[in-house]
Amino acid sequence: MSSREKVHHIRSVLIAFSFAAMLLALAVLMVPAKTEAATHTKDVRGYAYDHAYRKIPDAQISVTIQNPGNPVTKSEPTDANGYYNIQFDDAEWDIGVTISVIATFHSQQSDPNTTACTNAFFQYVNATAFEFEIPQFGSTVGLLLTAGIIGVVAITVLFWKRK
Repeated sequence: MSSREKVHHIRSVLIAFSFAAMLLALAVLMVPAKTEAATHTKDVRGYAYDHAYRKIPDAQISVTIQNPGNPVTKSEPTDANGYYNIQFDDAEWDIGVTISVIATFHSQQSDPNTTACTNAFFQYVNATAFEFEIPQFGSTVGLLLTAGIIGVVAITVLFWKRK
């Protein structure tokens, strides 16, 4: 083999190794540096509160882990102190997915309280403040009655002549 053929052969081998090194570097960069899978159970804990922020015993709590394509919902009532604790297995949640908590009490439902899952073993998410209505405005009849009374008072004040 001549020296010219040796140089050509070495150049081909160097090009092949360079190409292989670039492919390996790209493969390493494409693999995520950290995984987001859960490695332990997660307890979602909290309290159910009414409009005056009093704890509600026996409210039905529904906790949903909103995994994309596979949401998991578990329910249980609160204890005598308004406290709940619902446990999810490691296969039922992942870091970063949304936890949604809703309380139901006497057929009234709280607005959902949401947060993102962290890697902690437990997270506190309260179901707070059922809708609060001013009794006079809580129905159509109450609204019309209150508006009528305010109207009568306004007209009386506007047209009342002092003597």
